[in-house]
Amino acid sequence: MDCNYPDCLNCQLDDCVMEQQDIHNLLKRRRWAANPEFYREKQQAYRNQTRECLPHCDECKECILVRKERNDDMQRLCIAEMKLIERKVANSPIWCPKRLTKQERDHQRYLKKKKLKAGEKVDTD
Repeated sequence: MDCNYPDCLNCQLDDCVMEQQDIHNLLKRRRWAANPEFYREKQQAYRNQTRECLPHCDECKECILVRKERNDDMQRLCIAEMKLIERKVANSPIWCPKRLTKQERDHQRYLKKKKLKAGEKVDTD
């Protein structure tokens, strides 16, 4: 009997060449292809969520503005690391000591959702 790929859900082979993760990815790609606008919205929501959790240099007490040597522009300096922060950085640099690990960020998000479900007021620090 031949493999039914890409119709893997109806496959009768016990030793199918497609792994479970491959089937999952195939179906996921089909869903995205069917509704690309939903996929774009989901991507944007994820980016916004990630951006919310990152510290901003404007709010940081460890960063100060210093005058550039060549012109009258100002640039941000991290005192803790003694490094200049590039202007193109929107939130905080990767090396910033205030950045949380992915696990800590996910835990913060979990606690925030838990508080929202409980009906408590959420502090947006």
